[in-house]
Amino acid sequence: MPAQNSQFREYIYRQRAESFIAQSTASTLSKAMVSSITAAVVWYFTHAQGLGIWLVIALIHSTSPVIVNTFLFAKPRRHWLNIWRYSNLLISFVNGLLWGLVPHLFFNPVLADESITLVIIIVSIYTGYVAGALGISYEFAPSFFAFALGISLPFASYMFAQQSGLGITIGALALFYVAAMSYVSWNFQKLFLSAAGLQFENTQLIEDMRVNNHKLEEALESKKRLLTSLSHDLRQPLNVIGLFTDALLQRSKDSDNTTQLTKIHHALDNVDDMLTELLSFAQLDTLEETYQPCHFDLTPVAQQLAAEHNTRKTDVALSCSPTSPFFVFADPNFVRRILTNIIDNAVKYTPHGEVSINIDLNQKGTTEVCVVDTGIGIPASMMATVFKEFIQVDNPERDRNKGIGLGLSIVKRLCEIAGFDYDLKSELSQGTQFCLAIPTGSKPNHVEPQKHIGTAHLNDRCILVIDDDLESLAAMHTLLTQMQATPIVARSQRAAQYCLSRLDNTPDVIISDLRLADNEVGTQVIEFLREEFNAAIPALIVSGDVNQLSEVEAQGFQVLAKPVRMQALSEALSALLASPSSTNSDQA
Repeated sequence: MPAQNSQFREYIYRQRAESFIAQSTASTLSKAMVSSITAAVVWYFTHAQGLGIWLVIALIHSTSPVIVNTFLFAKPRRHWLNIWRYSNLLISFVNGLLWGLVPHLFFNPVLADESITLVIIIVSIYTGYVAGALGISYEFAPSFFAFALGISLPFASYMFAQQSGLGITIGALALFYVAAMSYVSWNFQKLFLSAAGLQFENTQLIEDMRVNNHKLEEALESKKRLLTSLSHDLRQPLNVIGLFTDALLQRSKDSDNTTQLTKIHHALDNVDDMLTELLSFAQLDTLEETYQPCHFDLTPVAQQLAAEHNTRKTDVALSCSPTSPFFVFADPNFVRRILTNIIDNAVKYTPHGEVSINIDLNQKGTTEVCVVDTGIGIPASMMATVFKEFIQVDNPERDRNKGIGLGLSIVKRLCEIAGFDYDLKSELSQGTQFCLAIPTGSKPNHVEPQKHIGTAHLNDRCILVIDDDLESLAAMHTLLTQMQATPIVARSQRAAQYCLSRLDNTPDVIISDLRLADNEVGTQVIEFLREEFNAAIPALIVSGDVNQLSEVEAQGFQVLAKPVRMQALSEALSALLASPSSTNSDQA
């Protein structure tokens, strides 16, 4: 049982008061009925004077517990606790006294041996009321003790005053009976307090859990905001450096400068990969609610991942064998992230050779995609640990080209959220095979066209760039100029509106950051400009808030994650300029 602190005492007070109030109607009716029956029986035998007054007092008193408990229950518990206790003790004592005085008031003081019927009636009244009081006041033993004292002393004194063997015996038995009932009442209270203590602890635990859950929700929300800010703010300078580096690479004619810039570019790619890996790992706890499965073709996803890797010009060739459609039912973003991590891991640990992506139906009826490499393999001793955080095979020097050891741990968690089965097989120096089982789907009614991959032709194309970061604007302006476009830069919707008002034609493409100053949102700014110029201007959203890009893409926008690379930007612009909306915009 918890310590008898003030909170527990108040809790017990409320429990007792609620119990007394819950029993009040039945208790009042039973007291009124028993009082009336007792008065009728006594009148039948004695025709005693004052019996009516006693009955009225008994009836009025039967309602007093209801009035007192209801009145005090509505008061502040801390200040009325003792008043409630003493009031109930007084009511119980007076109630017992009313019944204990019945023999003194209404029966002949001399109890004849032949009046056994009266003896039975008196004893029945006494024992019945003591037992009834025990049932009503089991939560509060002092209340029963007060009642027992009020009824026993007058009753026992009346019996002892008869100076007969029968009277003395009945008086002694009455005292013994009430003592036994008091012991039972005390045990009942102990059981009640024990049960109430457990209930109080459970209530406290539930309340603590509620408070802790609220704190946890606040912490998770704070973590989410922090990660969103980190993702945006850390990618912003990387984006600027990357864009300027790409621009310098385009302009550089010196081989030494080109080599150095290429190394800078490679280092930026490593930083971007590590940042993406860390942020992805930190955001795993919030991904479960974002899982949204749908029917889609897995083949173009695998082919695009292979094509993206092969543009990096590494010593590892990545092939994708399937050409026919394989429809699955899953979240495309989850599948892409899982496969990206598996492929990156395979490439990192394959110094020379090849990595292949194979897709087929397995015997269980699910679609199985396997990434097979000819790399260094995984020792048998590490097979059970490679899915743990920051565990890497054969990287004691902490080569950052091989990442930081979070790839497979992210894969494991994403598979758990998505409900995918996976299997890892590897042999040292012989390579590794990672197979992922995805629920088989069906062909959707509407199939998204495959994104065009190519080099943009930006000769004199007017491209509006909106970003609240001046350095990002300068870098994008420089790079687009290098790509022979005509860039227009603006930091806000109002600034973009002003710049475009000086043009004779609408821009060919709008490139906007997602989060702008003064709570402006890039997608809303684009929609405003489209309405302003009454044209479906092709648009590209670039942002460091990678978790929001899938939502933006679902709205129909082309998206790129910061830091943006020249090749990815060129491909995205090429796809936008080749779209029907771009043609319509040109005609407008």
